[in-house]
Amino acid sequence: MPTTPNHAPSAVLMDMGGVLLQWDPVRLFERLLGDCQRAEALIDEIDLHAWNDRIDLGESYHELIPQWQAAHPHRAAEIAAYRDRWAETLTEAEPGVAEVVDALRAAGVPVALLSNTSAETFGLCRAVAPVLDRLDGIVLSGREGVAKPDRALFDIALSRLGWDAARTAFVDDRPRNVAAAAQLGLQAVTFTTAAALRRDLRALGLPV
Repeated sequence: MPTTPNHAPSAVLMDMGGVLLQWDPVRLFERLLGDCQRAEALIDEIDLHAWNDRIDLGESYHELIPQWQAAHPHRAAEIAAYRDRWAETLTEAEPGVAEVVDALRAAGVPVALLSNTSAETFGLCRAVAPVLDRLDGIVLSGREGVAKPDRALFDIALSRLGWDAARTAFVDDRPRNVAAAAQLGLQAVTFTTAAALRRDLRALGLPV
């Protein structure tokens, strides 16, 4: 459910992975290993999420992959595949999400992206989610060197877009990011489904 608003939002800030598209590294490694459980075990073994967090903060694949492989030399091939076949971690968003974005923009409500994402791979995201090319602004952690839930990234986005936190709705699938946004005064919504998103934005007074 969204946080209770004092005023209807005049703009919407949205997350990407888990909202405007789906990112799942298990998908790639299951193709490589032929088994979901083995893929999940590999992700834990190579500490993928910790290394990926560094990529999201702007470290280049060129510099980071050799360090990662040195830490797990017996998995060097799989780590290289994560770089070379990263596009295979992506799938389209749930049907209906892009339509919510388009409905907002058609009603004159600007929608921008705030994502923990590497600038190096963002072009691959655009190919999977054409709605990204229709947004009114894009702020990426990989360009700014800071990631959600750090308030600094929210401050960067709001300042660059010229939006007031109290009049901005924020949509994310991760509770910690939603909580951080709410603490900063944004009208925060936890994404679960396209239908719930439409309902929650309507509850905030948005025309969807």
